[in-house]
Amino acid sequence: MSLDPQVAYLMKLAAANQEVAQEKRQNSEVALSDFEGVVLAVWSTLNKDGSGTVEYKGKDYRTVPMGTKSIPAGSKVSLEFRKGHYISYW
Repeated sequence: MSLDPQVAYLMKLAAANQEVAQEKRQNSEVALSDFEGVVLAVWSTLNKDGSGTVEYKGKDYRTVPMGTKSIPAGSKVSLEFRKGHYISYW
C-alpha cells in the first residue's frame, strides 16, 4: 500500500522541521536565552509593574519573580529561561 504523494510530502516536511527544531535547541548560539540552565544572578529591584530586575554577567534581565519574601538588592537569586520568559526565584 503506497501513501498519497501529498501525505508523503507532508510527512517528510514534518520530519525535516523536527530535525531543524532539535538542532536549534542544541545550538547555544541560536538559543533564545543568553545562557543554558539555571544560573546565579544578583537581585536588583522590583519594578512598578511587578516584574523584577536581576543582573547576570553585567547584563540586566527583566524577570518574573517567584520569591515568597522580600529580599534586599544585591541578594543572590536563581535565574532561568522558561517558555519565553526569564524567571528569578529564591
